[in-house]
Amino acid sequence: MNKKKGFLKSYHRIKFAELILLIIIEVTYFCIIYNDRRLRTAVYANPVLFRLCCMMWAVLIFSLLFLCIDFYLLRRAVNDNYDLNRVAYLDTLTGIPNRNSVDMLIGNHQDAQAQGSTCCIIFRLSNICEVNQSYGHEAGDNLIRDFCTILQNAGKPYGFIARNGGNDFLAVFDACDEKRMGQFTDCLNLAVADYNAEHAAAPILLDSAFTLSADETITDLIAETAHKIDRLK
Repeated sequence: MNKKKGFLKSYHRIKFAELILLIIIEVTYFCIIYNDRRLRTAVYANPVLFRLCCMMWAVLIFSLLFLCIDFYLLRRAVNDNYDLNRVAYLDTLTGIPNRNSVDMLIGNHQDAQAQGSTCCIIFRLSNICEVNQSYGHEAGDNLIRDFCTILQNAGKPYGFIARNGGNDFLAVFDACDEKRMGQFTDCLNLAVADYNAEHAAAPILLDSAFTLSADETITDLIAETAHKIDRLK
């Protein structure tokens, strides 16, 4: 995905430079013809030279037109690429990264050189079934969306946040320690407490588990943390 974005940006810069160069050529061409009376007279007096100048002018105009079309198509491609990325890598309900983004994170993490400890936290909305049964699935979806907003706001300064499927949510923080993890959890717990004070009928109730390690791979961290939270059932 990043490679595609880099290619589109490079292509856009090339086309923009081409547009600027073409405008300079057209303006220079026009100024020379307009300011040099003898040259203008010679062009009008010679039919062959006149036709060549007209052809050159037409080529420049059509080149400018095709460049404008290129910019339009490029913009369409960027928008289509953005829409595809949203469908592929963002959860449709909440708008935060989805399981495909988690898989991409795992691949990128394996290629990168580890720096310090990595923290993996899995959250599980423990009362989502009760909310669905009591108030309907729309209320359950609203609860998931509200929690994702809180989780993303709390976790964005620290690292990666995603919905790992269903009512499971994942946080992965690189270069992390217990103090940094504690700062995040304090921020999250405070926001959840404020939310629950206003939504007593359908509060956010969470199970959570974490693993903090400098030696394990990201795959092992997630697997170990998932095993921990499954044992809470």
